Amino acid sequence: MLEKILDLFPDKQYILIGDNTQHDLAIYLEAAEKCPHNIRYIIIREVSKRPGDKLVIKQAKDTLEKHKIGLHYNSNFPEDIPWDLQR
Repeated sequence: MLEKILDLFPDKQYILIGDNTQHDLAIYLEAAEKCPHNIRYIIIREVSKRPGDKLVIKQAKDTLEKHKIGLHYNSNFPEDIPWDLQR
């Protein structure tokens, strides 16, 4: 569904919000690789701690950084979402 939204509105930019209970981060990373100009920021709420999370988060940040896409991965949502991120 996300891919369809990105295709329908190619001139829009998005902040993607999800959690770590399913595959939200993996889905959002795929979208960021395919359409980096459409994704501004990814917010993942950490609902449960899992082995290997630190490595996954590091790899995600490295991947997103090259596209200038921010990542917030924490048990709380950010208090100040950076709506005005500059590319």
